[in-house]
Amino acid sequence: MRAFVSAVAAIVLSAGLIGLVSAATADDRPADRNESANASVPLALPPGFSDKKFSDSGVRSELATVTNDALTVSKYGSFINDLVDEDRTRLQSEKDRDVADLNGKINVIRKFWKDKYGKDFDAGKAAFTPEAVAVVTGEVSDVAQAVQNWPLDVRTGRPMQQSGEAVTARAAEAGKTGGGHVNLDKGRDVAIARFAASHGQPELTLSMVHELPAQWRFDIPKSRTGDQIHNDLLNHLNFVATHSENWPSDINDGYRMVAHHVLMALYGVDPNMKGHGT
Repeated sequence: MRAFVSAVAAIVLSAGLIGLVSAATADDRPADRNESANASVPLALPPGFSDKKFSDSGVRSELATVTNDALTVSKYGSFINDLVDEDRTRLQSEKDRDVADLNGKINVIRKFWKDKYGKDFDAGKAAFTPEAVAVVTGEVSDVAQAVQNWPLDVRTGRPMQQSGEAVTARAAEAGKTGGGHVNLDKGRDVAIARFAASHGQPELTLSMVHELPAQWRFDIPKSRTGDQIHNDLLNHLNFVATHSENWPSDINDGYRMVAHHVLMALYGVDPNMKGHGT
């Protein structure tokens, strides 16, 4: 009898261990694959670009500019102008869009802002500190590679998949004097700005190109349509307005919070996609 009990116990224990090992294996492998696919890479320029050190003051100023344009009544056209030439050209008609719905949300946010902070909404580059936004600067070194690897994926910082036709078309455009509408000619200054995860929202990697005479602009995925940008901005402004009780006590932190949502709208990141920041 004692031998029978021991044998049963051994079988149960063995089955349990096998189950644990199987469960661990089943849980670990997909998780590793998912985390690997979604995790951001270290902040660095992709192939086709080389590091070039220069002041990132203009990059930080542009973060303030795009935020103010998005939060100012009837400046949606200026918001679209904060995009690179290639995107401004294809979204030209957006500058004439009826934005009464956006204006309504902007007025609500600006009133709440004045009530909370005692000042009108006016973001400045001082809000975008190196601790909040890391910046890497560089230039185009190889046009053929650059057009394949730019812009970067906003969520991971990896080069985005592009069709062969799109790469060929962009390479031809970039080969024109001044880089054509693509503005990825050799020697062109570029920057990557990484917005740290904060206020419950995810980390963002922003691709930026310098256009003459002295303007930094955002390069967004070419699949982004005018309707998507408008609707996403409206959703994000609504999110900011309806969560005003959770706004930070510090005004500069408040500007960073709003900017985070504006940039998520520009790049098509859901406001309910939580990050790991606070």
